[in-house]
Amino acid sequence: MSDDNRQMLDELLRYHSGVRGSARITILGLQALIRAFEDVRATPREMGGLLAEVLAAVRSSRPKLIALIDLLAMFEEEFRPHLDDTDMVVAKEAAIRLLQEKIELYQSKAAAVTRHGLEHISSWNTILVHSASSVVTNILIEATRTLDLTFRVLVLQLDPVRTPQVARTLEEERIPHLIVPMHDLCHYQKDVDKLFLGALTITPDRKVVAPVGTAAVVSICHLAGIRSYLFANSLHYSKGVASTQQILKQREEVEEAASSYQVTRHSHDLVDLALIDVIVNEYGVVTLDEVSRRDATIS
Repeated sequence: MSDDNRQMLDELLRYHSGVRGSARITILGLQALIRAFEDVRATPREMGGLLAEVLAAVRSSRPKLIALIDLLAMFEEEFRPHLDDTDMVVAKEAAIRLLQEKIELYQSKAAAVTRHGLEHISSWNTILVHSASSVVTNILIEATRTLDLTFRVLVLQLDPVRTPQVARTLEEERIPHLIVPMHDLCHYQKDVDKLFLGALTITPDRKVVAPVGTAAVVSICHLAGIRSYLFANSLHYSKGVASTQQILKQREEVEEAASSYQVTRHSHDLVDLALIDVIVNEYGVVTLDEVSRRDATIS
């Protein structure tokens, strides 16, 4: 894979992870690889070489998409025996079957988080969401559809794409909600019962890689006594500490009428996991120690 293609893939993964969320980009990435295997005309050995290039490119994503990386690594290991197949069709069928199993594994873990998440929402709650992840959105939807709960959602306006998506979903589901600028939270925090969050990655040094602005919201809620709930299945738990997560740091020039200056931005926040009151994965509520021991939380 050329450097240009590698950079393009990095930008696409980061953009779609921000717009669609890490859960959706994980599934979409695996589905895209299935389509690639369906269309490729190569020997099994050549398929292995192409797969290695894709995995190397995904591993260099900024920030790292841990769930997708680990699922692809599992797939690569399981597909290795098929590199010696003499029949291209047999190898392709095996690859597609193994990739579909990875999709089902991720979906089953995500669905379990949603089920456990329903235990943490009650009628008449006011739930604060910030750049709502798909798991948080699914919990809110299921609480309305299956439990018939009545609650209100306070949405902090931040992302020009994600906020309208969340607003449209809440409108379609007829979930009472209010959208306010992030800097207006101080006027509403007395009415909020809980903060619901998702995560791109959780690291063993007790950090959460999350959308920009999450750290400020969590800190405000912590000081205001608002309980925060983090929902993420264990495939988002990284073996690497926060400093290895390759969060993108960019500098850009800003031109204004009176002056010009350079702004430095990071693509994602790092949130101290100790500020989170309740951590939920596919097994239910887990402790900080369990999150730090990644292997203890994955079957």
